Amino acid sequence: MKWRSIDIISRAVFILCVPFLLLTAVIAIAFNSVSLYEYGFDKYNVVSTTGLARTELVKSAETLISYFNSGDEYIDLIVEKDGVEFELFTREESIHMKDVKGLVRLDYGVLAGTLAYVLV
Repeated sequence: MKWRSIDIISRAVFILCVPFLLLTAVIAIAFNSVSLYEYGFDKYNVVSTTGLARTELVKSAETLISYFNSGDEYIDLIVEKDGVEFELFTREESIHMKDVKGLVRLDYGVLAGTLAYVLV
């Protein structure tokens, strides 16, 4: 009887893990996809709204991806507009990005945990 209960519980946990595995995998892929950022730049016409060159926007997307996967506490993102370099994020926005990074890391942890459980 004891083994039957463990079997039922492990199957139920497996069934619950699959949606979490899929959701966290999609989130991780989205946060690491330069093409998704580029899609957003095009859809919302970011080049004209910000005045930043597309190359600067792509560089900023690549820097964001690197930041989310680094050990850096705060993001340091410098872009150039009309020949002048400046920090893209204010201090408050950098603090917010630190919080976002924490959520991305939480997603990675749930992804790793559910993947490990599903594979075992």
